[in-house]
Amino acid sequence: MDYFNILPMEIIYDILTRIPAELVLDCKSVSKTWRNLIQDPSFSKMHVNRLNHHVESGEFGFLALESDMRRLYYFEYIENHEKRIDGIRRINLTPPLKCDKFVGSVNGLICLYEWSDTDRFCICNPLTKEYVFLPELMQKPGQYCSWVGFGYHPSTNEYKVVRVHELKTEPSFGEVMVYTLGSGSGWRSIGKFHLKFNHSCYSVNGIFVDGALHWKDREGMILVFDLADENFRAHVLPPPPSPTHSCFSIGVLNGFLYCAQRYHGSAVSYQLYLDLWLHRKKNVNYETNEHQSLGWTKEFTAAANKNVFAFTKSGSFLSYSSTYVNIYDPKGATAERLVDFRKQICQISSHKNTLVSLKDLGEENTKIRSKKAAINQPSSCS
Repeated sequence: MDYFNILPMEIIYDILTRIPAELVLDCKSVSKTWRNLIQDPSFSKMHVNRLNHHVESGEFGFLALESDMRRLYYFEYIENHEKRIDGIRRINLTPPLKCDKFVGSVNGLICLYEWSDTDRFCICNPLTKEYVFLPELMQKPGQYCSWVGFGYHPSTNEYKVVRVHELKTEPSFGEVMVYTLGSGSGWRSIGKFHLKFNHSCYSVNGIFVDGALHWKDREGMILVFDLADENFRAHVLPPPPSPTHSCFSIGVLNGFLYCAQRYHGSAVSYQLYLDLWLHRKKNVNYETNEHQSLGWTKEFTAAANKNVFAFTKSGSFLSYSSTYVNIYDPKGATAERLVDFRKQICQISSHKNTLVSLKDLGEENTKIRSKKAAINQPSSCS
């Protein structure tokens, strides 16, 4: 410890921003100087910036949501490591909110959504145990089929929650509401937009990637809502369908928008397949529908029962089915089971444990969850 005391403060700062967030919390008790440094808002921002480059090192973190919407599990995958799954931990979500939907995770903050007569959103950091309830939004008469999303604009360091409701009195029009964390402005209506809602469920999560939220409309177009200017960009066409294409879903893999197309092998076959495409071109100014399809590259074809959620550096991918997490090598067509949660899993999302503080962002009603509601110690999932 004496050696650290003689180091210049900028070197100590550089070292601490490179270690995992859990260890940083322990470092706060080392000295008053270290505690003040770590509690500075600029520290958490630098720490997140460094974490965002760890994907290249083969380190991934994820949250898995149980089908009963009540529990989350956090786990890490470390490629080329003897223990590939490191630290399976359960997050107790009772409190702060009955979770009807896990909207998403951005820089360590997770957004939870509860649907009732009022729309309730809760933002929390599972590691620091901070949480805040956003002001409730009353369901207006004639509103239904909500789209929800959570994202981040790095140039302004703004986290935004977006809710879109179709207006029954004005078919195919949606009112867009935006809440910017720490702004003090509450929910803002930014206007009505002509949208073609997908009525397959009462609410649809927006996919956050490249500074924008993405939803699929009922005609199969991908709508793109830019968080910077709070407006819809040019829509994106999905990749060309297979001859027997039946449906597709969208998500994010390693920082890119993906499109997963599920289809029958032939007109008379019951075997389902999945083509996974990545949209590798970012911020493309599309001029024609023909140009819109050029950003897609097909990564692989696999059995349709695989819910892919991450690629590895070696070209394999992680997927989940029922209670299991597997790693699949498309070249050798081999699979290895990594985790058995022993509970039904309905969603897995990328997640980073960070020190991002809701209070530092300006959320005055921020509270601290009790230790009983914190992340539990690692459990033995095999």
